[in-house]
Amino acid sequence: MGDTTGLLKTLKGFKRIDLAAGTTGNAVIDLPFNSFEFYDGNTFKMDVVPGEYDLWYGSSSDDKDLKQLKLIID
Repeated sequence: MGDTTGLLKTLKGFKRIDLAAGTTGNAVIDLPFNSFEFYDGNTFKMDVVPGEYDLWYGSSSDDKDLKQLKLIID
């Protein structure tokens, strides 16, 4: 793979759900394969970059509220 340096964090999915105070809920956010495309400066095109990705989710962008899962793209 060529030069794929770039952003370390990107927002790829977002879904706001409204809940009454004290209740919980679930949201499903689809991340299609091309969500993992980044610009390759050597080939001048977008490519899906294999590797390990950290996916963060939670009720706010405040780090103490976020949960993490790892995803590997081959």
